[in-house]
Amino acid sequence: MILTTRTIGLLVTMGLLTGGAAWGVHALIGTAGSAGSDYGLDTNGNGKFEWLVVEAQVSLPSAGTWDVYADLSTDRAPATGACGIGVPPPVPLMQLSTVYGPIAWTNERYFFPAGSQTVRMSFVGTEIARAAIDGPYRVHARLSLGDVPYMGIRVPEPIRSDGFVEWNYTTRAYSVGDFEPPVRTAFFTGGHSDSAVDVDADGLADFLELTADVHVNAAGRYTLYGTLSKGSSSDAVRSIAYAYRDFNLTTADTKVFLRFRGDQIRQAGLDGPWDFSLTLFGPIDLPYAVISPPTEGVLRPIPFSYPEMLCGSTRAYRAADFDDTVEFLRYTGRFEESTPDRDVDGRYDALVVRAQVDV
Repeated sequence: MILTTRTIGLLVTMGLLTGGAAWGVHALIGTAGSAGSDYGLDTNGNGKFEWLVVEAQVSLPSAGTWDVYADLSTDRAPATGACGIGVPPPVPLMQLSTVYGPIAWTNERYFFPAGSQTVRMSFVGTEIARAAIDGPYRVHARLSLGDVPYMGIRVPEPIRSDGFVEWNYTTRAYSVGDFEPPVRTAFFTGGHSDSAVDVDADGLADFLELTADVHVNAAGRYTLYGTLSKGSSSDAVRSIAYAYRDFNLTTADTKVFLRFRGDQIRQAGLDGPWDFSLTLFGPIDLPYAVISPPTEGVLRPIPFSYPEMLCGSTRAYRAADFDDTVEFLRYTGRFEESTPDRDVDGRYDALVVRAQVDV
């Protein structure tokens, strides 16, 4: 079971108020039955689901405004996580589980009378598609009455004990291809290369340059962030270097590059090959989306672009082959000079010398 920060705060508060007697999760939460239904919702007629809608049949002990927190997970976890790092185990504080996730989540707030009710939860289809794992999916919902105590919120005594319901459910089988794919403004196509860059020609490399192939669907200003590490297949992962930069991209198949500082590589003292990860996100200059009111009573999700990642390994390098003092630029030997006469009095106001540099 994966708990939100708010839920954990609730458990801590209840534990303090009850002298530690309420630390057992299931002592606080009444478990509802697993009766329910689910279906995919296509709101734009393109044959892909923008939403996965889950309807829970629950019996609520009291009337009031209920907060609904739900997450979507799966038993079909990938063998490794992002960039070859193994999937971490669930937080052992609460319980051990083989469930992978959440891959999507939602929260709602409704007023319900006491008794049998239908609680509707909607998960964004692009988040499910991005997880790239077929269903069935597990749904874990926590319902809490709106006036229950949370850390930092004062409530009148006594504290109600009937304000929690837990609901678990398994959806029918879905394919990842059933859901709306994420908006990909730009993404890595897989090709990459690396090389050592000696800026000042002193025989020691000042940078390690990584170049990656990218397909750009939306022009704009992007941010590229990268890391170098060593030992991803072991329990100890050593950080080697990091770098980031902003740049403009036009709609095309192109290349992006990132330079890692040689002094960081030399200081780490670990020879390559090194594992790298590149993260590209943007455009970072897009205006805020203006969403018009729904015309048919259905609100579609706002298009959202996710960061794109590329991971791999460099060629073999020696850390000692990198310079401990980085030269960020070098003079090329080309100079230009000018003598402006700004007030046109026949006398020069300045001598301006411009030098060309290689950055």
